[in-house]
Amino acid sequence: MKAAETTHLQQTNVHALQSHIHELLKEKETLEEENASLKKQLLWLEEQVNLSKQKRFGASSETSGAIQLQLFDEGIAKNEEAEESTTTQKIAGYDRKKKSVGRHIDFSRFTKEQIIHDLTEAEKICRCGCALHKVDKDTSYQVDYIPETFKTIEHITLKYACKQCDLIKSAKKPETAMPKCLATTRLVAEVIAKKYEQHLPLYRQSKLFKSLGADIPDNTLGNWVMGAAEALIPLHEAQKSQLALIHRLQADETKIKTVSPNKEGYFWGYHSLEAHNRFILFEYS
Repeated sequence: MKAAETTHLQQTNVHALQSHIHELLKEKETLEEENASLKKQLLWLEEQVNLSKQKRFGASSETSGAIQLQLFDEGIAKNEEAEESTTTQKIAGYDRKKKSVGRHIDFSRFTKEQIIHDLTEAEKICRCGCALHKVDKDTSYQVDYIPETFKTIEHITLKYACKQCDLIKSAKKPETAMPKCLATTRLVAEVIAKKYEQHLPLYRQSKLFKSLGADIPDNTLGNWVMGAAEALIPLHEAQKSQLALIHRLQADETKIKTVSPNKEGYFWGYHSLEAHNRFILFEYS
């Protein structure tokens, strides 16, 4: 009888110990999550301090040219790399803390795919014969890239007719800014963003699209860009009409290289600071 009571007491102690271990593991996971969150906050604060130092002690934007908008210069990519290197060296002069390359990526913005690496059923048996219990896990991250893809949108317009009065009715397709254009507005916007924001010439975009399975000549891309510019003229004129009504306006002038060696181009940027009428307008002359 005493042996049975002793065995029952031992089993109770074992269950209590296992429960306590489980609670400790949960508390450990909670503390690790809080620690990771605090590290993110600390990193953000350090970046804000470095940015504040750069704004206060670094070279002004007018002399450094790090944020000058030179949309018509095809060779701007090399200049931007040199300016970025110079800016990085100046910031490093005030912040001597070494940064680990590639470890400050914000994973929260990406779509997450979870892959679980588990033991086989045979490996989950200890050499003493007992079943193993999961007590912890290790987590690591990788960033993957999904290449760009194309799809064809087939518009089918249905027609209906009346047999008695010879009436034919056809459904209407949605209106587009560029009628009869083969590309969607999303594709045209992507081409414009690559050319003027990422400084990728149209002939390189044509080669890139061809590698993805879409053979689109660069002159076709050019026609799309010009068609979009023509479609946006009313919006440009509407913004210009607002300039005289703005009480707080920022403006900037940047010289731009032109094809003709005896001429200089000027690129103007206007930024409305009115809270109820915020917009940015660009002009080239």
